[in-house]
Amino acid sequence: MRKKRTDARVSVSLFPFLSILACVIGSLTLILAGVVIGQMGGAGSDEQRFEKIKDAISSCEQENEALRG
Repeated sequence: MRKKRTDARVSVSLFPFLSILACVIGSLTLILAGVVIGQMGGAGSDEQRFEKIKDAISSCEQENEALRG
């Protein structure tokens, strides 16, 4: 009685690799979108910071003049 010949080929599933690759690409996309949105910060954010710094400097100068005079 003969034995059945077994298939010598090895089958490799690429699903886990593709799944991990898709997750990495999605995560990097979300991180990139978050960084870009964070850098935008809204219209005039630099102008608002400049005004706050300018106000702080003027208040310090006023305090300095009050202490001197």
